[in-house]
Parts: sequence; C-alpha cells; structure tokens
Amino acid sequence: MDFGWGKPTWVTSKGGYKNVIALLDTKFCDGIEAWVTLDEQEMAIFESDEELLAYLVPSTPAQTMFDIKSSINLKSNM
Repeated sequence: MDFGWGKPTWVTSKGGYKNVIALLDTKFCDGIEAWVTLDEQEMAIFESDEELLAYLVPSTPAQTMFDIKSSINLKSNM
C-alpha cells in the first residue's frame, strides 16, 4: 500500500515473536540483517558468544532506530 511517503528505508514488526530468527537482505543488498528474538536469558548467552560476535558488523539496534525516527518526526511537526 502506498501512503505517499516515498519508498520505505527500513521496516519492522511489532509482533511478540519468541525464538525466531529472520534473515533479510540489507537495503543495498551488501549483507544480511539477522533479526533474532529470544527470551532474556537465552539472549544474554547469544549476545556474549565470542565466536558468533566475530562475524557481526555493529549496527543501530531497532529500538534506537525507532527512537531516532520518532524524535525527527516530532521536531519536524513543531
């Protein structure tokens, strides 16, 4: 559906998924985004796995992206 806001640059789901991994192409198809949802205890283990972390490129967490975008929208509406 076209809302007239232009082509989206990033989207997410608010769903309450648990124990799901989704692999998606990045915007410029130069990598893969991995969306990982785990319970808190398993996420702590996942986030501290040194072997896994060696393959990751840091990015902005989704919540931070949402907060930044909301802040920009609020300022532009003032």
